[in-house]
Amino acid sequence: MAPTLAELGWLLLVFVFAYVALARGRLPAGAVTAILGGSFVFAATLVALHTLAPIPARTQWPMLSRCLAMLAYISWVIVQAAPDRWPLANLYIVVIVAAAVALGPRVTLLVLGLVAGALRWVASAQPAAEAAWAPFGLVLAPMALIAYVAARFAGDIRNAIERIRFISE
Repeated sequence: MAPTLAELGWLLLVFVFAYVALARGRLPAGAVTAILGGSFVFAATLVALHTLAPIPARTQWPMLSRCLAMLAYISWVIVQAAPDRWPLANLYIVVIVAAAVALGPRVTLLVLGLVAGALRWVASAQPAAEAAWAPFGLVLAPMALIAYVAARFAGDIRNAIERIRFISE
């Protein structure tokens, strides 16, 4: 799962570049520069994580670090993309599913709480805070369901693998 999680970070970066190229005319002044600057920092973080924590590491810290870096990067992009920010909130699903599959249900719950905090931060960055709360619940509820289902599926798959190993021995 670790190589896949590392690839997700790079694919997220490519997706944001494509978004900036397509939505350049609708983005506020200075947003493109801020998003590209955040992209540079995110890319440097991915390179540093790959260098400092190689893929075959047996601990979960490198994977958790990648998830947290993706969470911070997505939050930065959403805050900068002022008029089109709520559709971009679906990018958090990538982090939630990656955490559920790679890190287990407890860490997924932690990541979901961090996503809720990030969504609250995004909502507070909007000029009309009252209007921002309506999409907040509509965005977070499906993410919670996805986190639950992905964590359950990942747990079932882990149990099946353990049974197969036990039977094969």
